[in-house]
Amino acid sequence: KNRITFMSGRRDEIGGNPEFVYNLIKDRDDIDFKFLMFSDPAGHRKIKNIIKFLKLYATSKVVIVDDYFRLLNLVTKRDDIKLFQLWHACGAFKTFGFTRLGKKGGPKQTDPNHRMYDYAIVSSQEIAKHYAEGFGLSDENVVATGIPRTDIFMDKEYASKIRSSFYERYPQLKNKKIMLFAPTFRGNGQMSAFYPTLKKHTRAWAENMQYLLSFTRFARKDLKFRKNTAI
Repeated sequence: KNRITFMSGRRDEIGGNPEFVYNLIKDRDDIDFKFLMFSDPAGHRKIKNIIKFLKLYATSKVVIVDDYFRLLNLVTKRDDIKLFQLWHACGAFKTFGFTRLGKKGGPKQTDPNHRMYDYAIVSSQEIAKHYAEGFGLSDENVVATGIPRTDIFMDKEYASKIRSSFYERYPQLKNKKIMLFAPTFRGNGQMSAFYPTLKKHTRAWAENMQYLLSFTRFARKDLKFRKNTAI
């Protein structure tokens, strides 16, 4: 049967790029959709997840992931299974995968991580070479399709709806200069993820700006700011 399985160690339910792909094909009667999702950083060690993974990986024609999914290293992928990496990031702003060779927390040249993908997608052809290096793939296996979860930004009706609902919730921000600060985490991965104190950043922030902060869930901590910072 045509089984497509979505797998993620980032979240407990489908989201991000996989969700947009799923929404496009979910009404097809000829596809059997399955899901293996967990957000627990130690979820790859749990027996129930391992058993479910082995069963789904052996019975799926297509498997879709959006991050490094450690359980993929347990077995050798069959040639008739197509594995797609819909990487969650939109660009190549930091090192990842095999671009971290020789760095603390980086992989070894002999590690199997990432190499089993059949295809990976990227936002543009200009950064395809960085993903090919990071995943240990040939250039032709990295396809510049654009990023599914950003397509909706081109929808003017959606943008207008979100803008209206935002100002309804935060009317005090109307006609204000707003800056979004959404940094990636520091550290070697989920288990050691952190973000440095924001005190030195906020010293340089303008008094007349309003700041929106969005941190990865791996690095959310008690954050301290300088007095009177508008956040």
